[in-house]
Amino acid sequence: MTGWVLCVIPLLLFTMGGLLLRLPRVDRALWRSTHMQAHLAAAAVAGHQYAAAAVDAVGVVLVILPGAGTLYVAVRLARRIVTLGRRWSAGRPVRRRLATGTGLAVMAALAAFWTIQGQFRGW
Repeated sequence: MTGWVLCVIPLLLFTMGGLLLRLPRVDRALWRSTHMQAHLAAAAVAGHQYAAAAVDAVGVVLVILPGAGTLYVAVRLARRIVTLGRRWSAGRPVRRRLATGTGLAVMAALAAFWTIQGQFRGW
C-alpha cells in the first residue's frame, strides 16, 4: 500500500501541474469543439435532420463536460490553497502578507508562462 501511495501521489501532482500549465490551450480546444458541434446541430435542425441534431446536441454536452471538469478542478485547487494559507497565517500578519505575496507571485508567474507560451492566441 505504501508503495502504491508513493507512486500515485507524485503522478497526480505531475498531472495536475501539467493541466494547470496547459489550461488555456485545453479550454480553447474545448471551446472550439463545442462551437463546431453547436453549429452542426443548428445546421441539422435547419435541414430538418432531427436525429442528427439530437446526436450533435449530445456531442455538445459531451464536449462541455471536460471543460466544466477543468474549471471545477482549478476552482477547488485554488480554494484549497487559499484555505491552507489562511489557516497557516491566522492571527499572524507577517505570515498573512507572506502567503498573500506568494499567492500573487504564483498567479503572476502562471499568467506570464501562459502568455509567453502563446496560449491566449486564437481565442
